[in-house]
Amino acid sequence: MTGWWAMAMLVSVGLSTADVVPFAWKRAQAWRSAGPSDLRLEFEQAMGVSERAQRVVRLLCVVATVGFALSTGGAARVLALAATGLLAVLIGTGALLTPIERRLAASGSELSSAEIERLRSLWFRRQFIRAFIALAALLLIFSAVLAT
Repeated sequence: MTGWWAMAMLVSVGLSTADVVPFAWKRAQAWRSAGPSDLRLEFEQAMGVSERAQRVVRLLCVVATVGFALSTGGAARVLALAATGLLAVLIGTGALLTPIERRLAASGSELSSAEIERLRSLWFRRQFIRAFIALAALLLIFSAVLAT
């Protein structure tokens, strides 16, 4: 049974990390140089599909990682539980980013250029932290599988 949990855990963390890190890297380049109206349009288009998919994949990853931790012991269990904590942080950072993304994507709201710049800067900082945590969770999960 540990093998099934390990496979589910590896696939889901791979999908999650493969979405978070390149998304932050690819979008950062375009969004840093975009004007306020272009930035808002880009957010509106990008956030709908990506965020919903990320939430589902992260939830699957948490379930698979907990299942793996319960089906193994020793160092593998400790590493998997640590990864579960980081995955919970990832879900929390999503909760911190969502209000910013919604404000930037809301086409009907009137935001000043200064407010858009403030939100953009805040979003970039939080997205960088999120990408770093995703990579750390990936490394912990790989280590947990190798420790079995």
